[in-house]
Formats: sequence, C-alpha cells, structure tokens
Amino acid sequence: MSRAASQGLVTPQMTPTEEKPAQGRHAPPPTGDRAAETAEIPQAPQGPTPPPHLAIDSVTAIDRDQLATGLQAPPEVSGCPPDRYFELANWVDERPAFAQISDARKGLLGEFDAPNPRKVTALARLYIAFGFGTEARALLRDMGKDGPSKNALLFVGAVLDADPTAATSPLAQLTDCNRAVALWAFLAADPLPEKRDVAFAALRRHFEALPADLRRSLAPNLVARLTQIGAADVARSLEPAVSRITTGDRRALDTMEAEIQVVEGDPQASGRLEALSKTNSAQGLRALILWLNSQIDAGEAVDPAALANAEALAFELADAPEAPELRRIAAIGHAANSEFGKAFEIYSDATEIADSKGTLEAIFSRLVGQAGDGDFLRTLYDQLPLAEKAAQTSGLRQELAGRAISLGMPAVAVRLLGQADPLSVQDKTLLARAALLELDPAAAVAHLKDLEGKQIEQIRAAALSRLGRHDEARAAYLRAGNPEGARAQSWHKGDWSSLDAPPDAVEQRFLETFGATSSQRNEVKGGPLTRARSLLEQSQAERETLSKMLDRLALPPVQQ
Repeated sequence: MSRAASQGLVTPQMTPTEEKPAQGRHAPPPTGDRAAETAEIPQAPQGPTPPPHLAIDSVTAIDRDQLATGLQAPPEVSGCPPDRYFELANWVDERPAFAQISDARKGLLGEFDAPNPRKVTALARLYIAFGFGTEARALLRDMGKDGPSKNALLFVGAVLDADPTAATSPLAQLTDCNRAVALWAFLAADPLPEKRDVAFAALRRHFEALPADLRRSLAPNLVARLTQIGAADVARSLEPAVSRITTGDRRALDTMEAEIQVVEGDPQASGRLEALSKTNSAQGLRALILWLNSQIDAGEAVDPAALANAEALAFELADAPEAPELRRIAAIGHAANSEFGKAFEIYSDATEIADSKGTLEAIFSRLVGQAGDGDFLRTLYDQLPLAEKAAQTSGLRQELAGRAISLGMPAVAVRLLGQADPLSVQDKTLLARAALLELDPAAAVAHLKDLEGKQIEQIRAAALSRLGRHDEARAAYLRAGNPEGARAQSWHKGDWSSLDAPPDAVEQRFLETFGATSSQRNEVKGGPLTRARSLLEQSQAERETLSKMLDRLALPPVQQ
C-alpha cells in the first residue's frame, strides 16, 4: 500500500464536512459566480466511484501510465522530496548488472554529442542501485541536468561512498520526514540526530525495500548509528530484512547481531567480534573497530595483536573513511596499555584522528589513572602544551592538577588550572593547595575567599596558621570539625588557658616545666658541682619536653 501510494496508484478518500468543504474530485459543485468561472475549465473524466465502505481510490498502473483517470497525485510532504527519487529497487531488473548497465549506456549521447537527460538519469540510477556511488556522481556532474532529481542522486551517491560531504547537504537534515529520504538522511547525518528527530517507521520501511546487496552492505553502518542514539530495538527489528538474503555468508548479519549485543551488554559479543575481526572483509574491519572499542570502553588493556592490526589498516587504508577511527583507536589503545609515548606519537597529527579532542582527553585520563609517578611527571612535562589543551575539560584538569600537587609540582598545577574559565570551587581549592606548597599562604587565603566547606576550612586554617593568625586559624579548624587542629592553635598562640579539654601527659609535663609556676623551683642544696649537675639534668628534661611538644604541634602537610 505504501509503495502504491507513493506511485499515485492509491489516494485517500476524504469525506467532506459542512465546516470545511473537501477539495478535489469529491468537492461539491461550485455555485454562483464561482460556477461561471469554473465552467470554462475542462474537467478530467471521473474515475469509477469505490464502494462506500472503502476509504481509498485505486487504479491500475496501466491506467495511470495512459493518463486515463482523473486521480490526483498524493500531496507532497512539506519540505520532503517524493519517494520516487529514492526507489532504488524499481531501477533494476533481474538481469546481471553488466547487461543492464550496457543497455543503459546506449544512446547516452544524442546528436552533436549532446547528453540525453533521460538516459543520463537512468544510467545514474542504475549505478546507484548497484552501489556505485562514485560512478553515478561523476556521470551526473558531467552530463546531468540540474534539478531536484539530480541533487537526490548525488546525495545518495555520497552516502554510498561514505563521503563526509553528504552531511552538508540539506537532505541530510530530513531525518524526521515520513518518506524514503529519512533513511539516507540518517545515514548521512553528522552529528547524529536525537532519537525523537528520526522517523523510524519510514527508515525501516524503505530499508526493507532496498536491493538485497545494498541491504547487506548498509546494514552494519545503519545498526551502528541506531545503537549510538539508543535505538537498539529498531536495529534489532532490521535483522529479518538481512537474514532473508543471508545464505552461506553470514558476516553482515553476525556483525549486526554482535553490535546490538555490545549495546545490550551481552558477554558473548566480544568473542563473536574477535572471530569476525579476523575475516578479510568489510564486515571484518567493522568488527575489529567494534571489538577494540568495546575493550577501550570497558577500561581494559587492549589486545596487542588487534591493536597492531588496526595501526596497519590505518596506514593501508589511509584515505578510507575508517582510517580516522582506526587511528583514534590505536592512540587510545596504546594509552590503555600504558604505552604513552606511542600514543602521543600517533596523536602527533591530530587532524587525521576521529574526535581528536576526545582522543586527547582519553589519553590523559589514562595517564592520570595508570602511570607511575615517574612516568606521569616525565610525560606531563614532555606533553605540557597538549596537557594544557586537555585541561580545558574541568574534571580532567582537576585530576591532572591534583596529582601534580601531590607530587610536589605546584607550578605545573597552576599552569593547568589557568585553563579554567571561569574557575570552579574545586579549581580555587586546588590553587590554594598549590599556593601553600609554594609557601604563599596569603595567596591561599585569597583563593578561598567567600568559599565554604570542611575541606576549604581545613586549608584556610593551615594558611592562617602560617600567617600567624592563630585565633582565626583556631576558628577555621573548629568549623572544619578538627578539634585537635584548633587545640594546636591555642598552643601556638601561647594561650594555654583556652584549651578545650584538660591537658594530657605531654601537655601537663610542658605546663609544669615552662608554666608560670615553673620559676618557683626549690634551690638545690649542695656545692657548686651538685648544683651544676642539677642544672644539666633540668636542661635535658626541658629539651625532651619541648621536643615532644614541638612534634605534636608540627604544621599539617599541605595535602591534608
């Protein structure tokens, strides 16, 4: 019914209403002046009236071609090209491709070598139906007559060739049309549309109407795109259309099923993709990409042999549409295996890598999470310009800066944090930590201005203590929930009367030794030698007491 409607063989029979008279063949006869105006216009002969219970008018293809009926063509969807521009299955017959193309090339040029527009279009359609996008586009550019049909054929040819320029065509925006163009627009769209902006019914309907070979070749890419936008259920519904044409070669169908299994988290997907990746076919290349991506997404080490295969294919297929994705996988895969030098070597020409920004972030994320301290610092210094570029992403910036601070490299952290625009609370907190590490507590206090939170109060208290503002530091420690830190500030200030709890043994000993009552010591009786020995023993006890107290009051590390 859908195909018949698109060819004008079937039209809806609309019942007229009193509020809004129906138009077309079933409209009521005009009256008055309008009747006089329309009386001179010859009317097409009326076709047979369908039975009352049918809601359609239908005619045969012979009647349509002989223009023997007055049926109107179905109205065009606003902005959507008609399906006849994309009915690839109607452009071929059962004969071999070479025979059809040979016949179509006869009479291509007329008198004075002028191209025959009808013949040019017919040959281009044949090329498209057999998947020869490059040949069709070359023919149309040289001999095609400008018009919407030519534009549609050029667009489909670009999609078949996986040419990125297809995404720039206005037709690539029509994914929500309930027409055949929805399928080709979805295959061309870059970036992919939202799920709500895709006419899935039209997409599925016209995919199933494609010639068998095109269904087989387009299925893996179509399924990949559907799964990326969260439409795995639609992707699975396409399997019957591919399985019907699958005989001995199941690679296209297996690739489809494996890709859907990856999205659904099926553990069998990895084994199936690994087996498919070792086949010498387009499906094998797609399976290799899927298999490596599944290992990367899982955070696992990447299979070295498969990674080497991806690098070799990226070099061999340098101009193929899959090459940028293979280079991206190779760069991230080496980073996943902690081979950061090799990863950055591949990334050296970012223009040839798919999603270069995301690739850079993935490499540095693994550098932060996997590299040892020595490898991290060496790589970070070697790739500092790229690290600054990656630091434009807030989460990664804070991870890099935090680890640099923990390794005692505040200057590098400050340089990375300088990429923030604007500074977040976490960025300012890290800047304060870096300032403390650089012995600049005043800058640390400035960075924390107007910020609140226990972690922030802890850093603020440490900075205030270094500035000698012990009363404020004590209050900040109390806000941070650190009574021991607050108690230490009382000792630092020398205000032993403000201790919140009774002194322990060490503190009591200190008070007894150096407190106000310590000067009222009993005179040691005896000669000079006895008094000297007593002074030495007293001095030694004081040194031990002071040493224990200083150890207790040591300033906390910056990392705390």
